[in-house]
Amino acid sequence: MVIPTGESERFFYNTLSDHYLSQLIFAPTRETNVLDLIMTNIPDNVNNIEVIDPTNFNLFSDHKCILFEFQSTATPSHKLKRSVYDYNRADFEKMNRTFESIEFEFSDPTSMSDINENWNLWRDTFLAVADECIPTKIVKGRYNPPWLTGEIKSLIKKKETLRRKIRRGTNSAALVQKYKNLRRTSKRLIKESREKFFGSLSEALPSNPKLFWSFFKTTTKSSHIPQQVSVVTGNEDSPRLDSTSQKQAAEMFNDYFHSVFLTEGDDISIPTTPVCEETISDIILDPSEVYDVLHCLDPSKASGPDNIPIRLLKECAHSITPSLTCLFNKSLKQASLPSEWKLSNIIPLHKKGIKSFVENYRPISLMCVVAKVLERCVYNRLIGHIENMISVAQHGFLRGKSCTGQLISVLHRISQNLDSGKQTDILYFDVAKAFDTVNHSLLLKKLQRFGLRDNILTWFKSYLSGRQQRVLVNGEISETRPVSSGVPQGSILGPLLFLIYINDLPESITSSAVDVSLFADDTKCISVIESPVDACVLQAEARNVEKWAEFWRLKFNAEKCKVLSVTRKRHPLVAEYIVNGKTLQHVSSQKDLGVTVCSDLRWNTHIYEQVTKANRLLGMLKRSTIKVKNRIVVPSRLEKVGKRDPFSYDFQNNLMPASCTYLAYVFISNAEWLKIPKNDLDEVKQKCLTFLVEATKQVQTRHSESVSVFRDMASISPEKDLSPRSYFTGISFSKHH
Repeated sequence: MVIPTGESERFFYNTLSDHYLSQLIFAPTRETNVLDLIMTNIPDNVNNIEVIDPTNFNLFSDHKCILFEFQSTATPSHKLKRSVYDYNRADFEKMNRTFESIEFEFSDPTSMSDINENWNLWRDTFLAVADECIPTKIVKGRYNPPWLTGEIKSLIKKKETLRRKIRRGTNSAALVQKYKNLRRTSKRLIKESREKFFGSLSEALPSNPKLFWSFFKTTTKSSHIPQQVSVVTGNEDSPRLDSTSQKQAAEMFNDYFHSVFLTEGDDISIPTTPVCEETISDIILDPSEVYDVLHCLDPSKASGPDNIPIRLLKECAHSITPSLTCLFNKSLKQASLPSEWKLSNIIPLHKKGIKSFVENYRPISLMCVVAKVLERCVYNRLIGHIENMISVAQHGFLRGKSCTGQLISVLHRISQNLDSGKQTDILYFDVAKAFDTVNHSLLLKKLQRFGLRDNILTWFKSYLSGRQQRVLVNGEISETRPVSSGVPQGSILGPLLFLIYINDLPESITSSAVDVSLFADDTKCISVIESPVDACVLQAEARNVEKWAEFWRLKFNAEKCKVLSVTRKRHPLVAEYIVNGKTLQHVSSQKDLGVTVCSDLRWNTHIYEQVTKANRLLGMLKRSTIKVKNRIVVPSRLEKVGKRDPFSYDFQNNLMPASCTYLAYVFISNAEWLKIPKNDLDEVKQKCLTFLVEATKQVQTRHSESVSVFRDMASISPEKDLSPRSYFTGISFSKHH
């Protein structure tokens, strides 16, 4: 990444960031200078950029030519009509009374009925009661501004009908006047309805801030999948296969997501020595456990294949707890799960790159919420037994551990070595599709080592086997495909199962000179390098880690494994490290859990990246802030900032990326020595405070002192008030993970 150094360069780059623009030309276009640029707010649509010599096309210019393709589709979005519950007219009291009066056959502990039949009966009964007590309404999938009411839409249709008549020649004076009246009325109603909407949006912020930010998400981001997608059919030079329908697109996504799974393979013998002597053979749930999980459900989350809205489960938590407890205990007793609980709906989510390429998406899994309630109950029972046996090197998915803790530990060690004039080599390992390639039979053997026996171990075997997935794309559903490996994505137990699977990786390190640190599957080996012998030791340990992965049927992606040498020596020792027969690339900086670590352990690059992101978000916030009736609609949490540290506002979640907090923790006492580009941080903070001052001038608030506090903050002189310690405290915008 090229960091602008001059004042004019920074101003230009920040201006682009403020307007959410990306500059796509990096090759010289005149001599050694980049003078001709492409700037766009949709870089994914600009492809095949070339900077070519104009003489190749018989053109005469001292500037090179830029060729590029811009993808733009004018295909109207597909209207999807669906029936949803109208909760405003729901009778939840009647629903609870009705369901409490129903007796299920499987409630009898001696009943040996099939678990699939029991679940189907419970689900159908619950939805039938819901249909009886809650009216439905039809909604369309196409997005319309929320302030367009039915009355306004009707007027717009009448106006368009008159406009078409006039264009066909029926342009009598009366018809034209009627058209003008309708146009004037519809404009007035749209303006009034829009103002009313944003007024209610502002008033709802204290109780429902998600409504505010979800609206801005719909206006600033596009999450739809293109009408036509394509998939690679061979190598990169092979022609791509394009979809001809939404059904085929769904099948393409499912085939691609399914391709990462592995077959079970031959069974292997492993040591069965238990990690601890304490065992768990059976779990019997209490109704209070089930109720607590149901009561804590988030009703804003999406439902799974069972189509049961989460809000209904939460509203009826009291009445459904007894029957669900019986159903869960029967599943645990019979060591079997209903087939629908092992089915996942997959929603493709774009990562980066061209949006029409299937391989640029990752799967988001939606499971049956009732199944996840059972998983949470099982997790609560097991975590106390398992977490004390997890390696101390593991920092992921555990209570009391986090990215912050791991970074503090690792970077403190490296900085000590740097202070002593030593070189530290860090090997970053990337496990290819780690969560999707866990071998089920080997995982079960590891569960046995963790003390799971008999019924609960058999239940986990059922939990892992027979899983299926299907993909949903623009209203179409693919055929189901088997999930033959991996821990269930989107599940509650999946992360814990992965930690158990990877838990003994640190034991493969035999040398005390090499430290290993993990965050889930992100693994790094760290060692001081003072001679070629030290490098050979680190290479030997890398080979041990590689052997461990081969034994447990995981595979490292050598192209993504990197080497970072942290040193300030003029002539560092450059050693060659090999994984999977490939020499690892030496890099000058590496993204580590969201923080860019450089070879000299300075933070200019990381700070600049975070400032750039903050500038972009602040620019979006400026453009998205709506003025209604001479007041600015901003999150009401801004109004209360003056009563606390101004930087403890919702920047914690929204303005500065989370990784900026890590630096506040780790380097709070070394800001001067690190030579942090404080001017860049001052600049983005000053712009933010200026925006807040202008906003709070017009916000109707009971906390009038917040305006004066913002004014005071905006006039702070960094030289006067921002010492290194207070400055780093000030930029701790993120949550303490």
